[in-house]
Amino acid sequence: EFSTSKLNRWLSEIQETGFTVTKGKTVLRIKYVTQTGTCPPRFTFFCNRPDVVTDNYRRFIENRLRASFQLEGTPIRIGFKKKD
Repeated sequence: EFSTSKLNRWLSEIQETGFTVTKGKTVLRIKYVTQTGTCPPRFTFFCNRPDVVTDNYRRFIENRLRASFQLEGTPIRIGFKKKD
């Protein structure tokens, strides 16, 4: 179980790397992340445009989650939802 504040500190570190998703003039902006399930761990990212999330970015986020929170070998679910 991961606290939302811990996940959001992690998210801000990830966002500082500068790896973002764009589609035309649209830029993906993730507002915050929270854990929404436990077996398996589910993480929901609230963002402006979930439709522009690419498979590459999803894998990037998943790999960073695994490395940062010792989730190697654990199935995890990642979702992106619209948040205005």
